Amino acid sequence: MARFVFVTHKKKGERIADLFKFGAHLRHHDCRVIEGGGEIHKDEIGVFYGVVSETRRLYEECLARNKALYIDNGWLSTLEERTLRWAWNGVQANSSTLPPKPGRLGRFHWPKYQNRAEANGKPSALLCMQSPGYFEHMDLTFSFMQWRSHMIHLLRSLGYSVTVRLKPQTKDRQTSNILDQLKQHTIAVSLNSAISAVAITNGIPAFCTLPSTLSDACPRVIQKPKNLKYPTYALIAPVLARAAYADFTYAELQNGTMIDMVMALKPKDRKGFYYGHTYNSKRLRGSGARGLATQG
Repeated sequence: MARFVFVTHKKKGERIADLFKFGAHLRHHDCRVIEGGGEIHKDEIGVFYGVVSETRRLYEECLARNKALYIDNGWLSTLEERTLRWAWNGVQANSSTLPPKPGRLGRFHWPKYQNRAEANGKPSALLCMQSPGYFEHMDLTFSFMQWRSHMIHLLRSLGYSVTVRLKPQTKDRQTSNILDQLKQHTIAVSLNSAISAVAITNGIPAFCTLPSTLSDACPRVIQKPKNLKYPTYALIAPVLARAAYADFTYAELQNGTMIDMVMALKPKDRKGFYYGHTYNSKRLRGSGARGLATQG
């Protein structure tokens, strides 16, 4: 039996915490819920729906003990069904530790792969910005504005026109349909946004400048337009199959299926990417700073 502590903050994640606790009890695990501060004992697993300043101390303590479970918005979310994803000891799952589960893709309302011919006209890039808080709370070596400025300069030097997409609010209907925006551009670029999964599934090259579960299909090095390789189903199928292993629906959270997936990963394989620890050794020094994309 495992002992979980679900950490909420400012009422965010209360519904998810309740569903997680219900599913954990169905599987005969112990689970309690705390808000913001508090303490997590050494034999307990901390569960975090995002990391903010109020919860970061607890997250890092659990991370140091390899007992941090991170929950975030899923790679395979669609307008029809929202999913979540989990990662052991990181904000991104290390895809090499996840067994591929091709059959799980069929459990989601995920569209079939759409082939896309090479885009015509002037090459353009959709620069997808994550929230300023993401840069702050992950302790990256560069700020929101530094990354934005660097990427605009780099993409223009490669021959792309650039459109910046800020992270929309939940009720912002003008920017809610990301697919319509993606189809107007040649490539998509982000730190490691779930938008990348939408892009490659629709045949649009995507680049993630930080490691992510999708890294094998969304490389860090941004290619010049003449060198672009459009994603094929053969390339993205195994990547999405691994992503599907860590994605789960709300129903799977409540009925304990998600708990089973989490606990099935052996402790030696519970490795993820957490950028405050991976990237805090150097400060921003020109284009060579970690997490800033380079050209290829």
